[in-house]
Amino acid sequence: MSTIKNYIGDIKGSSRNSKLFLISYLFYAIQGGAYWTCYTVFIQMAFGELALGTMLSLNTLLVALFAIPMGALSSKVGYKKMLIFCNVLGTLTFGITALVPNMFFLLIITILTGPPSAAWDILAAPVINATTTEKQRTTMNSMMYAGYWAIVALVSNLSGNGIVALQSSFGLTEIGAYKAFLLITAIISLIGTIPVLFMTEIKIEKVTKAVNEKKKTFVQSFKEVANKEVLIYLVYMGLIGLGAGLFTPFFSNFFKSGLGLNPVQVGNVISAQYLAMVIGMLVCPLLVKKFGRISTLGISSLLSIPFMIIIANCNMFGSAMLPVLAVSFFMRSGLMNLAMPVMYTQILDFVEPDKRATLSGIQSTFRSGLTSISSFVAGIVMTIPAFTIGSIVVDGYTLPYYVASALYITATVILFKVYHKKYNRIEETTESEDLTKAS
Repeated sequence: MSTIKNYIGDIKGSSRNSKLFLISYLFYAIQGGAYWTCYTVFIQMAFGELALGTMLSLNTLLVALFAIPMGALSSKVGYKKMLIFCNVLGTLTFGITALVPNMFFLLIITILTGPPSAAWDILAAPVINATTTEKQRTTMNSMMYAGYWAIVALVSNLSGNGIVALQSSFGLTEIGAYKAFLLITAIISLIGTIPVLFMTEIKIEKVTKAVNEKKKTFVQSFKEVANKEVLIYLVYMGLIGLGAGLFTPFFSNFFKSGLGLNPVQVGNVISAQYLAMVIGMLVCPLLVKKFGRISTLGISSLLSIPFMIIIANCNMFGSAMLPVLAVSFFMRSGLMNLAMPVMYTQILDFVEPDKRATLSGIQSTFRSGLTSISSFVAGIVMTIPAFTIGSIVVDGYTLPYYVASALYITATVILFKVYHKKYNRIEETTESEDLTKAS
């Protein structure tokens, strides 16, 4: 009970800036829900499957490409101005997507979404770090990520009925209803700009520099950020990203083609992951308070691996395959994503506050880039015919699960060996220092 009180106390006691940012971020999540349910279908209907694959790949690559520059720019112009930029340009380009007449304009609009998408990807962690105390940080990060996926799940669930309602009420064609839904969600998500306008400028602590010190080049700044702890953590994140890219983008393909599920069954199983992620992220602060950050991050990752192996071998369960798959998929998603707030923010403790936005961009680029590479490789691996290893039958759909499991185990060993002793439980700063950081 005291733990739950502390959880609630962390939220109530957090700074005004952190609460306003959280509200804005939840409005941004509306676009996420519409993206995975309406954007993808609309692009496929309007321009074909090849265009859809190209745009999804391009979106990921653009986030990786712009992450570092947007992180550096955020530190220079300030978080508040960058958040306004994210909200306005990101929402406009998202809505305009519904109006593009051909592939050329779709490509232009997609490129324009790159900077705001990258900024959203790298800003969340530094903003929360800059506006919360050490005690509040894990709780607020968990609320942010859990709230995001809860909104995504809600919008995804409402999209089907929304499309039907738009067709029946306004006589729209199916593709016209998808366009209208995209525009409506864009307009609603633009409301997220309002909380940002009421935020005060977020202070970014900077290390005092000599008066005659020359401005550093990007390479020099990168070298300053890339200390030993940062580099090793990037290796850890890289292994996790490589593993995730091998199988997570292809859940639907595996369930449909590998396990023979029908579309309704695939949809029901996939939707379970959102609930699992929300529950996991809400539980995260409680586990961090009890076991520490590194322990929570590492153990939850390890516990997800057996469920990955079960998923890969679900066809061995006969008539019980579907319930076993649903439970295993729910548990894997919940456990692996449980400590996401810790995973994405831990690296920021390794550098000074004024370098965190840049480092967040580097982490985003590294993670997105390696995930894109492994996803490309996985697309080729899926064509591998079935073969046996001992008594286990492996094919192009299941092999990535085994490889990813090995990568996750390796990453977790690195995590515990390098960071557990020093960073599992960080001593809280004094009250005066906390208030300065949370300004």
